[in-house]
Amino acid sequence: FQFIPSNQDKVKLSWLGHSSTLVEMHGITILTDPHFSKRAGHVARYSPCPISCVEQDLPSTINVCVLSHDHYDHLDHETLSILHDKVQYFIVPMGLKQWLMEEINIPSHRIIQLEWWQSVVLPAKQNNNSSSTLRFLQSPSNLLSLQDLPLNAKKITQQKQSNEDKIVVTCTPAQHYCSRTPFDRNRRLWCSFAITSYKYHHETTTIPHKLSFYFAGDTGVPTQFPLFRQIGDVLGPFDLAALPIGAYRPKYFLAQSHCSPDEAVLMHRDLRSKKSVGIHWGTFDLADEDYTEPPKLLQHATNTPTTTKTDPTIDFTTIAHGDSIESNDNTTPTVTSIEQEGNKKEIFQPNLQTTNNEKEEGMANEVSDDPSKENTDCVADEDAMIAMSVVNSLEELVTENDDILTLLENDNYDIQEEEDKDYEQQVL
Repeated sequence: FQFIPSNQDKVKLSWLGHSSTLVEMHGITILTDPHFSKRAGHVARYSPCPISCVEQDLPSTINVCVLSHDHYDHLDHETLSILHDKVQYFIVPMGLKQWLMEEINIPSHRIIQLEWWQSVVLPAKQNNNSSSTLRFLQSPSNLLSLQDLPLNAKKITQQKQSNEDKIVVTCTPAQHYCSRTPFDRNRRLWCSFAITSYKYHHETTTIPHKLSFYFAGDTGVPTQFPLFRQIGDVLGPFDLAALPIGAYRPKYFLAQSHCSPDEAVLMHRDLRSKKSVGIHWGTFDLADEDYTEPPKLLQHATNTPTTTKTDPTIDFTTIAHGDSIESNDNTTPTVTSIEQEGNKKEIFQPNLQTTNNEKEEGMANEVSDDPSKENTDCVADEDAMIAMSVVNSLEELVTENDDILTLLENDNYDIQEEEDKDYEQQVL
């Protein structure tokens, strides 16, 4: 593998084996679940790692390293010990920060820990050598959560009008589990990541060019809940997605935590990914299927009459270890007015329409009346505005749940009070 800088108006992904990828977006380099060792726990590699020397084969600076969970095939002590000086920021789910600090000796200020649906905004500064430097300020303006999006929609809009390049990393849910020993199962969180970068071409326009990438990490596909459709509705569409297609046999044992190639195709559709690449296969002997089977089944799944009839232009492929793939040309407008955004929302997510229209309209008026916009159209962040309708629906659910919890607490209190009285009588 040889690192070659990409076209800055596309997402470029280089597959380094298993779930390890090197992604470039607008000059920002992102590493996912790096694993360059010869073994994952007790499991050996099928093929040599394409990274022979970290210092020579990888960029001098890696802006972001995202870690999806703590399993040995995704969180490798040896690799992180070699890499950690090259990485600006590690972005991890809850619980992994302490492990990185204790086991790898990574300073606290270089680790950003997120919960599901929490995002971090990282402004980017272009260096003279065409590489980027990110900076993170631990403040409410940089850490955003889904529950606060009605407020943060305006906040991100104002940030975007500062004409400052940035990336937004969102910790999104996955169906999996965690453990590194028999005694710490699910003590840490697992996740996937949605990453969006904004690049201003100051000489041509004040509207940023947007690129989006989704990293699924390790996940199964829920049978009773449309998880990836929700992620696609809130944060999609994605220019490029890295989706797992291996370690699925025997199905009765692995179906809840891993997905097969045909399930990955469903994920691709639900996420509204414009182009996807299969990962998590052909590297470690983790399951019963032959390591050459996943790409064959993926090709079959994308070419079946049912699939081609539903989506004749599906773009989901695999590449060899060390090879690279780029997203398709992104010629669509990246940021739209609030009126256009509302029309788009009706098309993309009819199942997430809110009943609180007045609140949403009020928010739109509040943003559009910002005097700092002068003669320019009101610009709204695509991800945040689409998510507003989800939040309004969630608020109603939270209110109902609070009422239920109050009733349950009262009942438990009454029961406990009666038990205390009985105990007192017995003592007397």
